[in-house]
This record gives sequence, structure tokens and C-alpha cells, in this order.
Amino acid sequence: MAVFITIATIILFVVIVIWSFHNLEDIEKSRKIIYIIFEILLTGVITFVIFELSKGNISYPSIDIMNTIKNPIVLLFTGINGCLIIPYMSKILAGVRQNSISTEELRKKIIILVVIIIAIVIFEKSYMESIQKGILEIFYSLKGE
Repeated sequence: MAVFITIATIILFVVIVIWSFHNLEDIEKSRKIIYIIFEILLTGVITFVIFELSKGNISYPSIDIMNTIKNPIVLLFTGINGCLIIPYMSKILAGVRQNSISTEELRKKIIILVVIIIAIVIFEKSYMESIQKGILEIFYSLKGE
């Protein structure tokens, strides 16, 4: 299962990079790379915050077990969230960089982006919480054997 998650995560990040690179249009390659790294880091921070919110009432037996669960979940969901957010952010950045977006259009696009992020936070908070509880149940059942 860990191999599947690792492969899926790698594929997600490759898709994000290619899709974003394309959406950044005529921006020079070095700037595209910087923008993509920034977008991935921002998405990772958002995903980490969602994880932290979702583990609020979950009691982990140790920090090591929490980190063992947290790291793959945050990486995988950063990839998933990245597919939902990053290409759209790249399109906005390209428009701003090339001065092809009006202020009003930029405002609308940012509002749409914020709504998407809020929807992701609401949906994923409960989903991540149930994933963590499920993993801990498996851990406790294996430990009890």
C-alpha cells in the first residue's frame, strides 16, 4: 500500500508541474520554476493546516506514530490539492505577469480561488480525521494481536 501511495503522489506532483508549466504560458523558464515551487509550498502549508485542524481530538500514542501517519497524508493531499488549486493559480499569475487581466477580473479570480480553498478545507478536514482514526484503529488492532 505504501508503494501505491508513493507512486500516486509522484504522479500527482509530475502532473502538477507539467500542468502549471503550461499554464504559466510565456513567462521565462526560471520564473516558472520559482512560481511552481512557491505554489507547491503554499499548497503544502494549506494541507498541513488542514491536517492540524483534523487531528484536534485524536489522541496519538506517540509523536513518532503521528509523524508516520502525517507525512504521507500531507504529501498525498498536497498533490491532490495541488491539482485542484495550482493550475488555476498559475493561470492567474500568468495573467498578472503579462498584464492581460483587469483588476476586476483578478478580483473575481481570487474570490473563486478562495472559495475553492475554503471548500477543500471543509471537505478535507473531516476526511483527514476519518483517515487518521481508521489508521489508528488498524494500528491498535494489530498491536492487540
